[in-house]
Amino acid sequence: MLEILPKCTSYDNEVKQARKLIQLKYVFLILPSIIIIALGAVLAYILRQPYLLILSAMGILYLIIISAIMTKRFDRLTKEISKKFLDYYKPNQSAVLISLMDDNKGFTPKVSAGNPLMCWMEQERLNFISSKICLLQNLKLMKCSVADFDKLINSDFGKLQVSLGDIDHYREATLVCKYGSDICRLKFADEKAFEKFIPTKEYYYASHKKEWQ
Repeated sequence: MLEILPKCTSYDNEVKQARKLIQLKYVFLILPSIIIIALGAVLAYILRQPYLLILSAMGILYLIIISAIMTKRFDRLTKEISKKFLDYYKPNQSAVLISLMDDNKGFTPKVSAGNPLMCWMEQERLNFISSKICLLQNLKLMKCSVADFDKLINSDFGKLQVSLGDIDHYREATLVCKYGSDICRLKFADEKAFEKFIPTKEYYYASHKKEWQ
């Protein structure tokens, strides 16, 4: 059977926390620092007391300390999201990367064309999941936006499964499968995954192929 299984939801709480850190990083970091630094400078000028510039230095120290705390928290959250993602789908060590580019049954919009997928064989099924979630650990809190974060999170579409018994053949990076009484053609970027997991087949479902064409 060819189907997309439900996406992972076990990391939803960590996603909310990480997104909130991104949204509020300037509120918690930049704004208080600017206020403290400016306050120290203004008081030192008005009261003619240079030692009050120590207050400005505290603003800089606050920025460094809170930035380190928030960054560490963000890194911990993204690492936990990646871990829960992998624990949920359980790709094995034989997984390779492949990208779905087009198909005739509407799977591509759900998977996203060109989305680099992890592919592995298990229990006589080809399994495909997004690999982008693992890139979350490369994000830096102070450099990423909510849009950058959400783009990686939203790449998780669930798991596309294709039963080995439903596969007729692959050729020119196109996987041809039974789909009910019809034929489903999945066009990928290359054939590397198929060469590793599926014996080459050069025959067709002749009647179905003619009807589909």
